[in-house]
Amino acid sequence: MKTRTHRFVPDIGTRPTTKTTDVGALMESYRFMNQRLWSVPGFPEGRGLDKAFFSTLWFRKQRMQQYSRQQRALEKAVAEALGTSKHKEQAKVIVAYGDGCPKHNMKGVAPVPNLPFYRKLKERAICVLVDEYNTSKCCSCCFSDMPNRKGKNQWRIKRCGAVDCKRKRWNRDVNAAINMFNLLLWQVAHGSYEGRPTPFQRKQQE
Repeated sequence: MKTRTHRFVPDIGTRPTTKTTDVGALMESYRFMNQRLWSVPGFPEGRGLDKAFFSTLWFRKQRMQQYSRQQRALEKAVAEALGTSKHKEQAKVIVAYGDGCPKHNMKGVAPVPNLPFYRKLKERAICVLVDEYNTSKCCSCCFSDMPNRKGKNQWRIKRCGAVDCKRKRWNRDVNAAINMFNLLLWQVAHGSYEGRPTPFQRKQQE
């Protein structure tokens, strides 16, 4: 991709940077690339980003292969999550799916295509969005607060501070999954999302 870009847009090295907080400089960088979409000033015809990528059969094949690989990966992930195969009959499954939408990837966790996976999962299961507030922070056994542990790679482990709790340590993801499952049962039993247990209620701002 980089080789084709330098071949069809020889002056790409003079593009203004986009790593700036100056709106004028940012717009100048976008304007630079927009001008070189169809042609490159000072160079013969047949140059530009359109000739390098968008109008070529090679680029369309690359996009198609990327899309196919993504769909196969999503199908495999959904099958593993539901414990079944795409070609086998399965009972209808209800999934409590967290509605969290983090702006950044969590430390130490690979990025996840959350929305594409959710859309693919809805094709084969009933997905109910559950508010994730405090689900990894509260102990799923006694609902006590579990502070983060300090130290390298210790953020995955939660320790319950309650003296009479049967569980002392939790994997944060396992604990959150149990809490979301219980919140789904609460929602089904009460017929409403309102009035969920106190540890999972959001603090209302004045």
